[in-house]
Amino acid sequence: MVKLLVLISGGIDSPVAAYLMFKNTKHASVDFIFFFIGADKAIVKNCIKQVKKQLDIKRKIKVFIVPYKKNLSVFASIYQKNLQCVLCKRMMLRIASKVAEKYGYDVLVTGDSLGQVASQTLENLFVEDRASNKPVMRPLIGWDKQDIVNLAEKIGTFEYSRKHAGCRVAPKNPRTKARMEEVERVEGDINIEDLVKKSMKMLKTVEI
Repeated sequence: MVKLLVLISGGIDSPVAAYLMFKNTKHASVDFIFFFIGADKAIVKNCIKQVKKQLDIKRKIKVFIVPYKKNLSVFASIYQKNLQCVLCKRMMLRIASKVAEKYGYDVLVTGDSLGQVASQTLENLFVEDRASNKPVMRPLIGWDKQDIVNLAEKIGTFEYSRKHAGCRVAPKNPRTKARMEEVERVEGDINIEDLVKKSMKMLKTVEI
């Protein structure tokens, strides 16, 4: 059985992506990883419950919770502010890959849709994926934002996701075409492995 690990934020997109993966991969196992900054736990929990309700899923869903505030503060402090979103997303994929390795997941799933925000341009997605040693699936990659909102409303996750505050430290002018060599140079000034190790040590697991 293929095991999928969905990165969920509580925003509009990722619960919809999770719904599609549950719906269209009947023989796969689907669980979640949530990067916790200080809020939105209730939103994520309610979104997962709503997806389960819509698809009549009876089993318990595993959610890995990663305290992420420290990592975010590191990226917020770098001098290349416009690369912050790409660095942050690479770190999430890096940690999710480690969790996938440890617990036997085969594929990561995100709610990315092409070009909606700076971290989701084609160039940036390419750079971000290099941080993962697992395949990354994006069921919403070609979707229009309004189509995603419409499905969120239909399945009942929108009423929770619309309360999601989003990232509070995103740069004003994020880079839309990050270059791999530049990103790696900036990461060279950060103890990436130490951040990953500390995140794994603080990892918690709940079931919903």
